[in-house]
Amino acid sequence: MLISKTVKINQTDNRVESVSCGECKGNKNHKILVSAEMAQDEDSCFDYQVIQCLGCNRISFRHALYEYTQYQATSEKIYPDPKQRLPIEGINLLKPYIQSIYKETLKTINNNQVILFGTGIRTILEAITQEQKTPGIDLNEKINNLVKQGLVTQKDVGALHDLRRIGNEATHSITPSSPKEIKVAMDVIEHLLQRIYILPHNVKENLSSPLKNKPNTK
Repeated sequence: MLISKTVKINQTDNRVESVSCGECKGNKNHKILVSAEMAQDEDSCFDYQVIQCLGCNRISFRHALYEYTQYQATSEKIYPDPKQRLPIEGINLLKPYIQSIYKETLKTINNNQVILFGTGIRTILEAITQEQKTPGIDLNEKINNLVKQGLVTQKDVGALHDLRRIGNEATHSITPSSPKEIKVAMDVIEHLLQRIYILPHNVKENLSSPLKNKPNTK
């Protein structure tokens, strides 16, 4: 039987459905702002939707397959993919070349390029030590000297050496990182970027200046 391909506009607008949100990190109620429905067969249809999270107001595009009997989505694709890792806030405060390397490394995670990820992590470390003019004949020595510069604590050094190891294995042994390694490694590198570049700027802009004009109280 020939199915009509007529597009029905806004048949589901203002409807609220539970959909995964990349910002809230979990299923949240979303309002369907705009929709275009097209029949797939006698029992189902595709619905192309612009949706908005009622938790964080994030706007996404959703392509869902519905069954007519219950009109519940049996499958869906969401753009941007809510499973993708988002960049940290304040990346505009990073040096341009460090920001560029960080963004490219983030893409390796979202594109499942697990070997290139290790290379990216090591390159970010190299870029930071270069920008901070950290002394040392190699990355191993430079990481140790970050403590002497007051940029990291002694407790941080072990984690940074783990990142160096991941980079070495990716480059020399072509060894991919595991999903858990990738998550923790990116957490560590983002913490380092926040600590060296983003947090000092935010403190200076939002805390230091106002406090200068306040009386010194005990």
